[in-house]
Amino acid sequence: HTETTITVGSSSGSLLFNGSSFATLPLGSSQSLAACTFEAWVRPDTEGGTVVSIGSGVLTVDVRPSANSARLTISGVATDVAATNLSGTWRHLAVVYDSANGVAVLYLNGAAIGSTTVKDPLSADKLTIGIGLRGNIAEVRFWSVARTNPALLSTRDQRLSGNETGLLAYWPCDEGSGQTLRDHGRYGHDGTLGSSTAAEGSADPAWSFDGPPIQ
Repeated sequence: HTETTITVGSSSGSLLFNGSSFATLPLGSSQSLAACTFEAWVRPDTEGGTVVSIGSGVLTVDVRPSANSARLTISGVATDVAATNLSGTWRHLAVVYDSANGVAVLYLNGAAIGSTTVKDPLSADKLTIGIGLRGNIAEVRFWSVARTNPALLSTRDQRLSGNETGLLAYWPCDEGSGQTLRDHGRYGHDGTLGSSTAAEGSADPAWSFDGPPIQ
């Protein structure tokens, strides 16, 4: 008989955004977070775009490969930072928001590349990913804690169990078909392509078998 070898835990895909598509990742209810961490693997095209908008846009992260830059916007205040070699390459992005310490830090591949001051808890009921982006996103993680640099590095290249302390939601975004993005965390906050489980044409990102380098 023929045996099929499956690599356990390896990433098998991602979502491909075309500039008009997006995905909605709910948090179950509105959260007021004194600290939080957003992580995702991103493979932007040259045009780039918005990787994530948290809540009603109170925090957004944009990548601009053609300008070798990334932008962290919090409550309408934008901070532009240098970010090279973004186009066509899988890169790990993270934002660590810590109102107690008054800072939000943007990380690229585990290295801090910029920061801005913050003072208030972050209010969020959902994450919207891929708005205006051309490129791929996978392995989206959202935490209710300000993760340290060593913590980011320790799990960046690995699948999570879903039971990690402080993990609010974990969407690998590698289903490969359908409209649902399963939350592999403990709370079951499943997301959708576009704004609902109904097919929405150009609003829905496509499935891609190009995944980030994680085990």
